[in-house]
Amino acid sequence: MSSRTVACVALSCVLTACASVDAARYTPSVDNLQTLKSTGTVEARIKPFDAPKTRDNPYPVQLRAARMRSPVGDSFGMYLSNAMEQEFAVAGDLSPNAKFEVSGVLLKNDIDASGLSRGEATISARFIVRRGSDTVYDSVKTATGSWNSSFMGVVAINNATAAYPQVVQTLLATLYADPVFMKAIH
Repeated sequence: MSSRTVACVALSCVLTACASVDAARYTPSVDNLQTLKSTGTVEARIKPFDAPKTRDNPYPVQLRAARMRSPVGDSFGMYLSNAMEQEFAVAGDLSPNAKFEVSGVLLKNDIDASGLSRGEATISARFIVRRGSDTVYDSVKTATGSWNSSFMGVVAINNATAAYPQVVQTLLATLYADPVFMKAIH
């Protein structure tokens, strides 16, 4: 490789690392879908989740020299509610005329790609189920995840953006594993 080619590759890596990147799009979890389907038919409406900007819930999320944004709406609260909506839709549980409505607030969205060998994330959200004007469920759930990282910023950033949906899947699995939540939506 010529020194000019090496310089171009190095420059493109630096420019990519300083840019804004999107988290990977969410794909419904097979395990989550099986959990939803195993509980019988449910009809739900999913409201867009709030995501107030705080120290624990910044937007966009800083990943080394890059800023990770949501590919859905302009918040990770929208990302989370969209993920839940996708899973309910595939499970056949989504209905605009449903008896109950799920809403929520993203409380913590901490993605750390600074580790040289491991990246880590913690996501926390408050989930609320209402039937009419009655609140029948209100609970905070938290999930953590980790993935292989790298000394190289571009690799670490790509790995973090790719791992984000898996942490969201884990958060939703935690919610679906709560028998009080499952009772509230039936």
